[in-house]
Amino acid sequence: MKKRIFFTLVVFILLFPLAFSACGKTGQVTVPVPTATDWVPTFGAAQNSDDIILTPGGPAYAGNTFSANTTKPLTPVSIAQVTLSQNSTQANISYRAVIESQKPSIRNNIINVYLTGQNINYNEPTNAVQGLSLSTIDLPVGVTVSEGLQLPSLLSTSSVLVFNITADAQVGTFKFEIGLVINGVDFGTLPCTLTVTD
Repeated sequence: MKKRIFFTLVVFILLFPLAFSACGKTGQVTVPVPTATDWVPTFGAAQNSDDIILTPGGPAYAGNTFSANTTKPLTPVSIAQVTLSQNSTQANISYRAVIESQKPSIRNNIINVYLTGQNINYNEPTNAVQGLSLSTIDLPVGVTVSEGLQLPSLLSTSSVLVFNITADAQVGTFKFEIGLVINGVDFGTLPCTLTVTD
């Protein structure tokens, strides 16, 4: 009897961490962000704060661009700043970490990346960000993401992510992540929150 109890405890101790780690991985669905086929920036009067205006400095939110033609006052879009490191290279990123939206609707998120570190060749700045690939992890049901535009300029690269919040999206607040692969190197993920209302 004691041997059976001892054996059961040993099996439990050995298998519990495996079960726990497996549970931690369930639900994590990583999806590469595809390129949008029909995306265009805002022309004429902007209707929403996160409508995209193309400026000499790259894509910008209408709510953050004083010169944008608007039909109503627009609330500025809050932008988060994050630094992710890989070896001796730092990816300095600005992005929209919190999105609130009714459904159905289209929301935009500008991901801007520039690199610093000893491995960056500043004599050839256009080669600093040679490639940027994005993915989403645990995106809420009823929400899809595509890349409307990727625009490299000098040391930085900007990507416009287009969130399609469909009528099938659930109401509530959801956490998800945006993964970044820069120049073929995985730099990790950016935490995001999406709140969907009727």
